Amino acid sequence: MSKLQLGTLILVNIALGILGKLAPQLNIFVIGFPLLLGLGLLAIYIFMPAMQMLVEHLLSMSMSFAGKTMLTAAQP
Repeated sequence: MSKLQLGTLILVNIALGILGKLAPQLNIFVIGFPLLLGLGLLAIYIFMPAMQMLVEHLLSMSMSFAGKTMLTAAQP
């Protein structure tokens, strides 16, 4: 989970906490769970292109490291 997704969910949780204090008769769990789920999926959809570059970079680094490790282990 990226920092922007985490930040989005934290802001929604803070807003739900304030709403729970202002209107205690509302059942925040009934409202909050679908809201967090929907916004989390929306945040993943929005930030997925940026995550693609990061994952490609990490995979290339790990493959390079694995290749170097195998070459080092093969030497007597």
